[in-house]
Amino acid sequence: RYRTTFGYDEPDENGNYNVSHSSAVYVFDHKGQARLLLRPDLSPQQISEDLARLADQN
Repeated sequence: RYRTTFGYDEPDENGNYNVSHSSAVYVFDHKGQARLLLRPDLSPQQISEDLARLADQN
């Protein structure tokens, strides 16, 4: 649905394994709708502004 990517390694002898996934974070509104995609290349200022704008809309 959100087209996130992930993968995982083979388990080690203890059954533990590493999971790789995208570094983006989805932000959902109070209705459970995905509204923002926060990427690692965004500055803290940009993220703060986006979150404040979303909070003001709700």
